[in-house]
Amino acid sequence: MLVPSMNNKEITEVITKDMEILYKSSTLSRLTLEYYMERKKAKVSKDAVYSKFYEVKAKSKNKWIIKISKDHFSEKFNTPNDTVIMLFVYYYTEFGIRVFGFVDDDSIVVYNGHLFSRYRERMKLNIPGSLEIVKTYLDNNWSATYRYMPEKDGKINFLGLIKEGFILGDYIVEDRWYVYKTFINKITSGFDANEFEKDALKKIKDELRDINKEMDNDEFNVLIATYRALIPDLKQDITPS
Repeated sequence: MLVPSMNNKEITEVITKDMEILYKSSTLSRLTLEYYMERKKAKVSKDAVYSKFYEVKAKSKNKWIIKISKDHFSEKFNTPNDTVIMLFVYYYTEFGIRVFGFVDDDSIVVYNGHLFSRYRERMKLNIPGSLEIVKTYLDNNWSATYRYMPEKDGKINFLGLIKEGFILGDYIVEDRWYVYKTFINKITSGFDANEFEKDALKKIKDELRDINKEMDNDEFNVLIATYRALIPDLKQDITPS
């Protein structure tokens, strides 16, 4: 069972084992059929994504959230084969809820509790429960496109573009962990940044100043457009010297 005292490798081992057991069990096929029947009964449009979250407890006593929705690559929802399943496990620490999920290359995404606090605050959501805010975030921001900063001490700061804004975090190279630390919405101005956010934004600004605009024009344009979206009040302060 996951406990806050575990190190990264121990956590990875526990959730990987849980995942293997879940995929071998009948749980996912049962829930997929339940999801299919619910869509059919409610006469949900075949075009609708229609996400549903199911909560299960593994034999290890770990608590899992299973998200099932229409596969974005399926034009219409016709059969249970047109679903996509995403698995997340969570536990609570002194800093709040912590959530783990997998990405396609077997890396692990770690959502720290502060991310969800910032998400609730900056999106002005009146959602009291921590688990409900997690589900709202995961429903609205199911994928991310990353921009990486230079590696230092085995960590790479990254900026992630998601549907509702941006996430800032660290990629831990040894553990293959993407640690999501904070959220910034797209429509912001003069927001109250914490130290991690200030440091990450400074690194983006430094990279803009170091990048060869002629040789890496596409990268420069992406970074500067992103930075301007993050810090609209500082547009005059980000042109590389």
